[in-house]
Amino acid sequence: MAQPIVYATDSTLMGIVKQKEPTLVMVFLPTCPHCRAIEPYFREYSKQYEDSVNFVMEIS
Repeated sequence: MAQPIVYATDSTLMGIVKQKEPTLVMVFLPTCPHCRAIEPYFREYSKQYEDSVNFVMEIS
């Protein structure tokens, strides 16, 4: 089983996105309240759809 979420930085994002399509990218800023509110849903969806969608979290 692959890791449901791949973590990226600005410099690694494009290389990760090109590996598998379709890809859903969440740009995450730890101090952002909206990012923190959405994160649990993003994690849940990544577990449900890991076989068909590449989930990437870019931490800014």
